[in-house]
Amino acid sequence: MLPNILAAPDQELTAANSLMSISSQGLNLLAFGVGGVVIAALGPKTGMLVDAISFAVSALSLAVVRMPRTHSSSGANSFVTDMIVGFKFLWNLPTIRAFVGFAAIVNLVGTPLAMVTPVYALDVLHGTASLYGFMQVACCAVGSSEV
Repeated sequence: MLPNILAAPDQELTAANSLMSISSQGLNLLAFGVGGVVIAALGPKTGMLVDAISFAVSALSLAVVRMPRTHSSSGANSFVTDMIVGFKFLWNLPTIRAFVGFAAIVNLVGTPLAMVTPVYALDVLHGTASLYGFMQVACCAVGSSEV
């Protein structure tokens, strides 16, 4: 989607990806903090309602974006072929292969950890939803979105 909205994708794509990453991480940091405050002040039901509304606004925003049509002459098999070619390319680069392996391990460990963090915050630390929200902010502040 991003290359299709840039005037000169070859020259602007790296900068645009960087801006999207920075804004995404910044908004995560802000959203976790605001979410913790909303839940602490108004309760978890209101927090879930605000979250649902924010997703609806996001979906509506994406629905009004008009993208130019791109035509693929290869058909449905092109996706599978492109994936195979891409995996072969990545597999032949030892550094990339190591990073992908490391990312897989981090995700395999981090996902279960993310599931038990709320329990840890509430039952072990005897905190509230606010503490969990602050834990989420702390994780974003150090560059991890796994918790």
